[in-house]
Amino acid sequence: MKKFLSCLLACCLLMSAFAGVAFADGTAPAQEIEKDEYTEYLFTGVYPTAIGNAAVEGKLFYDKGFEITISLGGGIYSATPNWGTWEYLSEKDQFELTDTDNAASFTAEKNADGNYTFELPFKEDVIVLTLTPTGTKALSELHNGPARPEGEGSAAQAEEEKPKTILLETEGWTIHDGSDPTKVSKQDGFFFRFYSDGSIGCYLTMRKAESGSGSWTYSEEEGLKLIIGEEEVELTDEGDAISFVGWIEIIPGTAFPRKFVVEKSRLHDGLTGKVAVEKVQTADLADRYSSMTEEEWAAMWAEADMEEKLKGYEAIERTSPMDEVFAKTIDRQLFVPVEKEQRGSIYKVTYTTYVYDYYRTYETPEAEWVPVKKSAYVYLPAGYSAENQYNIFYLMHGATGDETNWFSMNNDNTYGPVGEGDFIIMLDYMMANGLMEPTIFVSLTTNTDVSGLEAVIRNRYATTNEINSLGEEFRNDIIPTFESLYSTYAEDVTEEALVASRDHRAFGGLSMGAYVTWVTMPKVYDLMSYFAPIANGCSQGDTEQNLADAKVLAETMNEKAEYELGYIFAISGRKDGTYSATFATVDTLLEGWTALKYGENIYGMPIAEATHTPKYFILGVYDAMKVFFK
Repeated sequence: MKKFLSCLLACCLLMSAFAGVAFADGTAPAQEIEKDEYTEYLFTGVYPTAIGNAAVEGKLFYDKGFEITISLGGGIYSATPNWGTWEYLSEKDQFELTDTDNAASFTAEKNADGNYTFELPFKEDVIVLTLTPTGTKALSELHNGPARPEGEGSAAQAEEEKPKTILLETEGWTIHDGSDPTKVSKQDGFFFRFYSDGSIGCYLTMRKAESGSGSWTYSEEEGLKLIIGEEEVELTDEGDAISFVGWIEIIPGTAFPRKFVVEKSRLHDGLTGKVAVEKVQTADLADRYSSMTEEEWAAMWAEADMEEKLKGYEAIERTSPMDEVFAKTIDRQLFVPVEKEQRGSIYKVTYTTYVYDYYRTYETPEAEWVPVKKSAYVYLPAGYSAENQYNIFYLMHGATGDETNWFSMNNDNTYGPVGEGDFIIMLDYMMANGLMEPTIFVSLTTNTDVSGLEAVIRNRYATTNEINSLGEEFRNDIIPTFESLYSTYAEDVTEEALVASRDHRAFGGLSMGAYVTWVTMPKVYDLMSYFAPIANGCSQGDTEQNLADAKVLAETMNEKAEYELGYIFAISGRKDGTYSATFATVDTLLEGWTALKYGENIYGMPIAEATHTPKYFILGVYDAMKVFFK
């Protein structure tokens, strides 16, 4: 096996040579073309092995560099950029490859078919590799690179079939030859991987063995369940670990059983059904305000040194019985930490989604969409049980924030560790003292890691793509992910079940997150009925633009009269620069959206002293929960 692997690695080296060297018409590259780091020429080849054909793809770059990708059995074996350099020897019609690391040179010669082949001596063997160039475009036409090859064994197919996210790998394994199970030896390079799509891959040094494929599920109630092939696998409890036996074919017709061990400590945090989940460990929560006098507490909320920040619009004065319900500050008692057993738990969840708006904008075929990862934090109320049903409130941060903000913000405008902020302390207190039903909170983000996307996408990608994608992301990824993981009023995550449970789902955000709430509302109105835009309007433009966009929003919402609004709670203050935008939106909606009744299903609360600071964002949720889910 070591001989084979060493041989294959050597092959990889030369493959990139022709992988990046011949042209469809056999001509030499145009030397006068300047380097373009996004331009490549693709080649494919096949290297037969005892365990199947290895598909090879190589890329030749204008700067004389190359890279290769080798796939075996549907899995990516190796993807190596910057492997070395190449030169075309025009007088001999050959290509010379130099391995940068090992300083070894290899020559690829043109054969009778117009392809380039290479013979690699390896001990007593001579391995002959043939690479056939693909595509017919001239180099000057290849700015965006040619289409990847299609069909069985291609690198494109391997990339599509490769599971999206590795959640957990087996911690150890043993092997016997099947004839005598007592003869066990430790082996390197064999392991199982558990993937985010619920599949299992059995691997030999990064090569996926199809005979070892299967599926898994995990829950705290039922534990780990494995299906390998078509049969459920018997698991053995070994105290701190669970072991099972899997099979992998090395040579056709010869199968070897292998014992795999999964550490129990990694199960809950690593395997949760479809995503990666990690419990956040929090320290003892600080009682930060009990030592304050009433005067000091009131002064913190008043912020007398701040000036008003009106921007051309005054909220219309309205009255409602709800004026006596909603508070303009929060009693400091709510920020006294409760006992540990009354505190909620915080989890970090990583899930997979797409930048839908980008691909829609550029009319990209869905087969070419590249998945991206996002993270969110979840608050589960104390005593959470999958046997109960819970309301769920999704939250969005502001323009310069991320998914940590809501769960780390403090009243004094500071941010601490995730799970230890005043917002979390308030949720604990309210639920422990019956001021709020036990509720799940999810802190989301619009931020997307696009580093893994192609350069052409990164260069024209915009934050608006992330915001405009949120409607589809809620429908396709966010709600199905979190409401599969945790028990809500949705019986399942089919569209029918989500629509039926819309009165138990809310979305709100602060600052930019309030804008995101307004513009996402019509896209998810069939899935949720409560909205809390805290400190912003429905436009990123000036007051006039908010007035105009709110009219359009009102017309759009009138077309959705089949769904009943639960409640919209909006808040901003005269010392907050979003005041005019917030109430331009609220007042315009009240004039144009026929279903709205002030105080009954919408309330806009202008606070004279309110600033654009965490304590008023926290206040927004505090007041909203007085009318949400009622």
